Formats: sequence, structure tokens, C-alpha cells
Amino acid sequence: MGIIIETVSNQTYHDFVKERIFKKLDMNVSYFPTDDKITPPFVSQYFKQQNDYIDVTDASHNWANATGDLITTIGDLQKFIQGLVQNKLISPQSLATMKQEAVPSAIFGFDKESYGLG
Repeated sequence: MGIIIETVSNQTYHDFVKERIFKKLDMNVSYFPTDDKITPPFVSQYFKQQNDYIDVTDASHNWANATGDLITTIGDLQKFIQGLVQNKLISPQSLATMKQEAVPSAIFGFDKESYGLG
């Protein structure tokens, strides 16, 4: 998705998200880390390896780009969800399409869950 956004918008993925989402929705705490340090007020991140949990909070997230290098808070996540469902980011038609089941849940072995486009 990040490559599509960069190609269509002629912006980096990070600049696009900052301008079109963070700024528009007043998400003042969310950021993309530029080094390996995650600054407070964020919680530590752990990775389970066998029977142990390893603190990977300071592991590099820069390699992930559009697949996981966003750092945010519950408050900013709430602003994002509200902006999404209040059509501040996408059209009502796009939101309706996003909510439609795209892949039958039985494929994943779930009876009551499904996977949509969002």
C-alpha cells in the first residue's frame, strides 16, 4: 500500500500520512520514528520467543515503512477511527466498501469472523 500511495501522490508515505491524516485529524502525538528510540509516553513492546518475552522497544522500526513503523496513542487512534467513520478521510461509499466481507471467514477457520477490505 505504501508504494501505491507514494506513486500516486508523488510524496513519501510518511509525508502523505502526516499531511492527509495526522494534520487533518489533529493527531498531534502520532509519529514515525527516525531512529531506534521510542519516546514516552509509549509502552514497551515485547516479542515472545519460545517461553520468554524480549523487550524490543528500541529495535529498529525503520525497515517496516508502511507496514508497522507508526507510533501512536489510544487518543490519536480514537481520532483516526472517528475521522474514518465520520467521512473526514474517505467517502461514505469507500467506507461501505471497506466494511464489506471480501474473503469468506471459513477460509481462515472462523465461524463468525470475516476479512474485509479495511
